[in-house]
Amino acid sequence: MPDKAPSLLDCFAEIRNPDIYKNFLIHLFVMIPAAGVISVMGVAIDRFIGFVPYLPSPWHWVLAGVFLATGVIIVVYSYGYLAILGEGSPGTHIDEGTKRMVVTGPYTVIRHPSVVGKLAGVLGLGIATRSVTFTFVIIPLLLVYSLITNRYLQERYCESKFGDVYRRYRAIVPMLLPRPAGIKRWFRGEPAMALGQETQRYEPVGRDPSADTRPVRELPMYLAMLGGIIAVAAAAMLLIKHLFAGG
Repeated sequence: MPDKAPSLLDCFAEIRNPDIYKNFLIHLFVMIPAAGVISVMGVAIDRFIGFVPYLPSPWHWVLAGVFLATGVIIVVYSYGYLAILGEGSPGTHIDEGTKRMVVTGPYTVIRHPSVVGKLAGVLGLGIATRSVTFTFVIIPLLLVYSLITNRYLQERYCESKFGDVYRRYRAIVPMLLPRPAGIKRWFRGEPAMALGQETQRYEPVGRDPSADTRPVRELPMYLAMLGGIIAVAAAAMLLIKHLFAGG
């Protein structure tokens, strides 16, 4: 385990780690295409209803680029940070996840900093399309989807691995909305919990195989929920087209 918190460059260099790029393959071939499909549906719904683009062109491209770049930086940084200090994959849907609790850096501010990055990225997509429906209706649904999966899949898995240590961490650090105390801790380089607890390590040696907590069904559940959102968006698009186009 490193003696000091990894820098932004360290986290970006970590992208070569298979634990990292396997997660990004899921985003590249599943999450991003799905978001693109849903954004197209949002544009179609806007057209049926008569909503006009909410930002002037071409300035929306500049703002979209800022949001997308910010999202990429946050996701890569938070994933790399977690992989380096946690000694494992940042995504529990890929394998067994991290081996150590990480309660410093961005993880002393909120429990899921990568969600902020993904939200910034998808907002960038909404700004690029200038779709009212996608930006102000579908993106909030995607955020709810992300929060549900993180709370009831990833966090339950972390709790089963780290037990009371993770439960104490969850009581101290908010899920998504930062508190001033957490921001101060980050800038001071302080952990969210007392020294010693943040190095708690998951040791599977000697565990009962029947108690294995590996989330073998997590990825299918993610995909099923994402597919449900796409199906709802498609059904809404067809219904609105029927209502506004006279059948």
